[in-house]
Amino acid sequence: MISYFMIDSKRNGVMKIDSVEDGNSQRSVGNIDRSVKQPVGLIKNKYDLEKRDEGYTKYSFNLLVSDRIGFHRKIPDTRHQLCKSEKGNGLQYKDLPKASVIICYHNEAKSTLFRTIYSIFDRTPDELIKDIIVLEDFSNEGILHDELSEHFNTKKFAKVKSFRTKMRQGLIRGRLQAAKKATGEILVFLDSHCEVNTGWLPPLLRRIAKRRSTVVCPIIDMINADTFEYTSSPMVKGGFNWGLHFSWESIPAKEFQDEKTFAKPFRSPTMAGGLFAMDRKYFFKLGGYDEGMNIWGGENLEISFRIWMCGGTLEFHPCSRVGHVFRERRPYGNAGKGDTMGFNSQRVAEVWLDRYKIHFYNVRTDLRGKEFGDVSKRKQLRRNLKCKSFKWFLEKIYPELYIPLERSGAPFQHQVIEKKKTKVIYQAKLRNRRNGMCLDSLGSAYDKRMNIVLRSCDSLNVKYWVYNDDKELKTEDVLCMDVVRSMKSMKIKAMKCHGELAGQEWSYSPESKRIYNPATGMCLSSENKAHTAALEICHIGANQEWVIV
Repeated sequence: MISYFMIDSKRNGVMKIDSVEDGNSQRSVGNIDRSVKQPVGLIKNKYDLEKRDEGYTKYSFNLLVSDRIGFHRKIPDTRHQLCKSEKGNGLQYKDLPKASVIICYHNEAKSTLFRTIYSIFDRTPDELIKDIIVLEDFSNEGILHDELSEHFNTKKFAKVKSFRTKMRQGLIRGRLQAAKKATGEILVFLDSHCEVNTGWLPPLLRRIAKRRSTVVCPIIDMINADTFEYTSSPMVKGGFNWGLHFSWESIPAKEFQDEKTFAKPFRSPTMAGGLFAMDRKYFFKLGGYDEGMNIWGGENLEISFRIWMCGGTLEFHPCSRVGHVFRERRPYGNAGKGDTMGFNSQRVAEVWLDRYKIHFYNVRTDLRGKEFGDVSKRKQLRRNLKCKSFKWFLEKIYPELYIPLERSGAPFQHQVIEKKKTKVIYQAKLRNRRNGMCLDSLGSAYDKRMNIVLRSCDSLNVKYWVYNDDKELKTEDVLCMDVVRSMKSMKIKAMKCHGELAGQEWSYSPESKRIYNPATGMCLSSENKAHTAALEICHIGANQEWVIV
């Protein structure tokens, strides 16, 4: 009852079945041609089905595929060609500071965690690693910590140091604890479901070695949660909205006219927070993490604002690539702490946003008057570091951010031809020509009421929409207009952006003013009776015309 799986190095995500015998199966797959390559996620029996479903329930990814891939595998080198020919810019490995890689996890799958650690050993020069700090944040079962300690308890893996908290700390406090145990000059934070790519670490260390107040992030490649296929990510930078939700934003093509720019670091207003490198002394000098925050959420924007406003620099380096499993949900829970994202974001707003925090509370109306703990120490830290104002940050670091009643925001990003001249339409409201009402989402991602409706364009806080290069229609809450299908109907909702197109792909025609959904072959329309948006067969009519206002 043993099955052998071999990953084909030429075709990622495909396996060759060398032999198939499984006594657990009540109805296993019949005779399988051994010469035919089978999908790595092939369900052969009831046991496979249970493992796949267990993975989605516990980890929000396909555990069957992850386990079959194993702890080692080949992944494509997604760097630009110029990165591969880099000579080191005068800084050889012996001249670079050594790094402590920090991995914190809670209820992680063994195969993803071990593959993360092995990828570091497989693709990192040994002389650049001082230690690898692996901290388990009080997982429910607690078995994986023991297995990891035993598995890596050899001279070869002496740099792996495993710890376990005595109670649930959450990502933020867990990372602080791990950072205090690190001995390397540079702290490199990774998530527990990553795979580092070829040559990932030297570019990060070189940038920090030149200027210790520089914080550098790798480009985060995508590992599909269903198939574990590894694919390259485009060069994007980090932004945010007034609900203090992080967002990825495209970089204007004009900035990449010279091929050399594809191998040069570029500045970013914010970072995603899961993967970055930072000088250890500078990390603690800058205040580490806000220990008053709970579990998870908001810490990435807080440290991003602090880096920029307090004298540092935040960059992404295209020559450093790390794959990350992107999941549709966080399966861990918040340890009974409730809306930790909201709680933590309030702390960010109260300490760093100055007078602009009114825009945060206009989006997060549900948080007005809510408790956010004592922030006096963080405000004192800001004074001690002599940090700049948030107004400075908006003007110098993130001038493209839309500020209500003050300035237009990010481009609508659709080139509109008018009178033989090209102009850019800015982030805008979308008004239906038949009834004169604007497209809006009822509620937000925070209260889970996300139906797309039509409201008076003069209504307070009616949503602005952005049409981006990925053909998504995004709200200010960084939600995407999506088609949600059921057996009997299709509904238009604002949902979390997943980057897979499908129901979230839209095409806007400035000539016909129609908004077309390729996945359904239908057009966005206003319903005649209800003040809601719907999909209909495309036709010429005012109820399918959407005017930019």
